[in-house]
Amino acid sequence: MKRKLTISALIIMGLIGKLPAGTYSGGSGTEVSPYQISTKADLKALSAGSGDWSAYFEQTADITFQSSDFESGGDFYYDGKGFLPIAFDDDNSGSPQFTGNYDGGEFKISNLYINRPNESNVGLFSHLGHGAVIENLGLTNVDVKGGRGTGSLVGRVTGYSDTYIQKCFASIGTVVGDGATGGLVGSNNSSVTNPSNRDHHPTIQYCYANIDVSWSKKEGSGADKIAGLSGCNQKGIIINSYALGSVTVDNDPAVTVTNSDGSLPSRIGGLAGCIMLTGYIENSYSTGLVSTSGSVSNVGGFVGKGGTGGSNGDTEDCFWDKETSDQASSSPTSGCTGKTTAQMKTESLTSWSWSTEIWERVGYNYPRLIENRDASLSVELSSFTAEGHSGAVFLNWSTESEIENLGFILSKKLNVESAKRETVASYLTHSALEGHGSTTEKHEYQFTDKAVQPGMTYEYRLGDVDYSGAITWHKTVEITVKVGDTQMVTTFGLHKAYPNPFNPSVTLSYGLEEAGLTTLQIYNMRGQLVETLVNEHQLLGTYDIRWQPVNLSAGLYIIRLQSGNKTNLQKIVFVK
Repeated sequence: MKRKLTISALIIMGLIGKLPAGTYSGGSGTEVSPYQISTKADLKALSAGSGDWSAYFEQTADITFQSSDFESGGDFYYDGKGFLPIAFDDDNSGSPQFTGNYDGGEFKISNLYINRPNESNVGLFSHLGHGAVIENLGLTNVDVKGGRGTGSLVGRVTGYSDTYIQKCFASIGTVVGDGATGGLVGSNNSSVTNPSNRDHHPTIQYCYANIDVSWSKKEGSGADKIAGLSGCNQKGIIINSYALGSVTVDNDPAVTVTNSDGSLPSRIGGLAGCIMLTGYIENSYSTGLVSTSGSVSNVGGFVGKGGTGGSNGDTEDCFWDKETSDQASSSPTSGCTGKTTAQMKTESLTSWSWSTEIWERVGYNYPRLIENRDASLSVELSSFTAEGHSGAVFLNWSTESEIENLGFILSKKLNVESAKRETVASYLTHSALEGHGSTTEKHEYQFTDKAVQPGMTYEYRLGDVDYSGAITWHKTVEITVKVGDTQMVTTFGLHKAYPNPFNPSVTLSYGLEEAGLTTLQIYNMRGQLVETLVNEHQLLGTYDIRWQPVNLSAGLYIIRLQSGNKTNLQKIVFVK
């Protein structure tokens, strides 16, 4: 089912212009003279201006929020709740709705903060209705918390065939909600209660999200339809779109929830949580880690529940990365194919029946949209290998080219059921993982992981971070550490820091003789905590971490290592 890029013009001029003239930076709200949105004040006027929610708008500049905007006394404080969603339908009554046209002009809105965990339909736009069109808009560095119906761009769509979200993206940040929660859109639904076909469905197209999505774990919440792009796509359409961010649902220990599938969190997917009731997805993919803990149901690498055909929903020519998602299966069982990372990054687009006028691939990488280019898909990785020698795992990778690459992140997990992934090293703590910015030359990287156990199999994953902070995860590698090949750590404690005294950075090394929750913290001589470098479950072994003080005075500092009931201290001296 192919749909053309169309925009409906159904604005009745008698319904707009209720706010005083000059509320916005310019324009009159018509199709030929849209209201101009160029400042935070313009966005505030739009969020409060119910008389204009059926008008035309055009963003004419990047808009960046500051943290002070959301603090007491700031223009967007609202009792600590942050930005007031546009056309805010906080009680899910279906009213109000935004039914106008917002053209982002390929500009961005950065640092959006919304903290409304007990309110429904939360996002930059709360609720879209018939005729609404949101296009050409990007969001970066978002922090959005809401109840049911939560997304970074739109909380809920209750639209029609003239309702479109197109050429939009959300990159970097988090979205947390009770249910119907997605990285870009919470719920994409038709206003028709039981549609017999897809003639009345709203459409998301030419969009992507690289947002980490998670369930609120709220007692009594619906806890269903949680995904990387659109949490719910029942009675909705998604075409030529993708999701890269992680999806996390933690139900351990379990909390009481109720939804249409029962009493467990349900319908959890890499791209969409659900496509029941004739939902449809075409020419789309997902790569993000789909992670669950405790008892859950209907989990998939691409879609949690739905398919194949008719009222159960459908997918056509869709794919997900089985390795990076950590999900070997997905709904539906047809029209959606799981592939390895290498296949996702090398197979021809024509073999997927995808148009090369819409999609492109830059080197060894995931596909990206030509007219809504994702700059994070910019590292051309040519190899990633792991070898075990002398009590350690040696990781090596090389790039053919890099674009705005800050550096790399390495994570690993034991290849056993219920094992959780943990960070091994990051460019922020290990200089060997720092990227080369933008370059067309080949570069080699390596890292040694000493925190391994004999006889265990590990899966390592590599990610790169661009200048905006967006993470793109690449292929995974597996290695089994041979028995007798590892020199086990037998003592707990901090090793000698090097160099000491130091400027500008110091390498801190420590050993763990057993696995457990580990913290590594820096204190000043007044006993005040300066920075927490490690706070996670770590396996037995040795670890290295680089610390570079920021905005701290020269002097004596204390390193404090704790794991289980054991603690070790060491002094270091920062000189300038």
